[in-house]
Amino acid sequence: MLAVHLVQPLHNQNFRELVERILPDWEERKEWLAKNGAVFTL
Repeated sequence: MLAVHLVQPLHNQNFRELVERILPDWEERKEWLAKNGAVFTL
């Protein structure tokens, strides 16, 4: 996602299309993070 933000900083249609091209399974990853993200600390 960082690479996408470097090219397209706004979360507009272009951003979403670029994410789809680079990371076609992003929705699955987002779901996984929602379920498992609480175990990580920064």
